[in-house]
Amino acid sequence: MIRDLHSSESTIRRDIEELVSKNLVIRSQGAVIWNDKSNLYKENVYFRTEQNLLTKTKITKIAAELIEPREMIFIDTGTTMLELAKNLSEDCNLSVVTNDLKIALELENKYNVTTIMLGGIVKRGTHTTIENTGTEFLNNVCFQKAFFSPAGISDEGFYFLNLQAMDIRTKIAEKSEKMIMVADSAKFDKKATVLGFPFSECDILVTDTCSQEWKDKISPSTHIIIA
Repeated sequence: MIRDLHSSESTIRRDIEELVSKNLVIRSQGAVIWNDKSNLYKENVYFRTEQNLLTKTKITKIAAELIEPREMIFIDTGTTMLELAKNLSEDCNLSVVTNDLKIALELENKYNVTTIMLGGIVKRGTHTTIENTGTEFLNNVCFQKAFFSPAGISDEGFYFLNLQAMDIRTKIAEKSEKMIMVADSAKFDKKATVLGFPFSECDILVTDTCSQEWKDKISPSTHIIIA
């Protein structure tokens, strides 16, 4: 890498420090990421709440029907996942783990839902905890289902906006019997900050419409449900 840039390590380090000081790049877990203002704006929960709300409500109602009573599930962060939380039946007697503050507050009002909030640093504008602490209990639990809402779906798989949350998503996926993606069709043919999961790791995809071209691209082991 240093040889390719024809520069010294100390010079590259100083250049990165200057870019960080000018808020042009973000350093995260050893990576240097271009600070795309438009992308950060899209990550902001206040912007995303009103995007395709009717469709999100429609697909999350279908996703909620996949949950069985007395299951332990994980609900990832995001406005689509918040709609899923709103649509959970109060008769299911569920245990729900989440790292989204808004989702935890929504579930607090559901009598038969036990909510477990993952701790960590709150990422401004997203209601999400990152760099999670106190999650050792994940080593001793198994989730029947884990629900995620990708920011984009491209040929490589499912993309997400929040790089810092990918470690916990990966760990949750490893501990889950089924991974369920819930995404409106506007997410197709889009990329975001980080490639999260390949199609082959997804058991179920719930969406509002899916062309034959995309059905052919997605893994044959993935069950696609059209709301």
